Amino acid sequence: MNSCTEALSTLARTEAPATALKFLDLMIGGFDSEAIELTVPLPEPHTQVFVFMCEGGGWVELEGCVQQHEKKLRLTLPAGSLRRIAVALVPGQS
Repeated sequence: MNSCTEALSTLARTEAPATALKFLDLMIGGFDSEAIELTVPLPEPHTQVFVFMCEGGGWVELEGCVQQHEKKLRLTLPAGSLRRIAVALVPGQS
């Protein structure tokens, strides 16, 4: 997870301390034919969301898989074998 946090620090546009970050750490998979959709409550109005997948021993950002719908986030994750996904919620500046 440290490499995920390091990758996030280069992407986040805020000066939020590391303790302000919230992570969803998931093991998802076994759905080879369909994408997986999750709905997560939006913690704050200006939250930035980054989704990473562990691949080849490192973390790769999945872009374009987050949509905001009212006060919830809709995450659409790719189908495939079992994999580790980390969703980082970063408080934004108002």
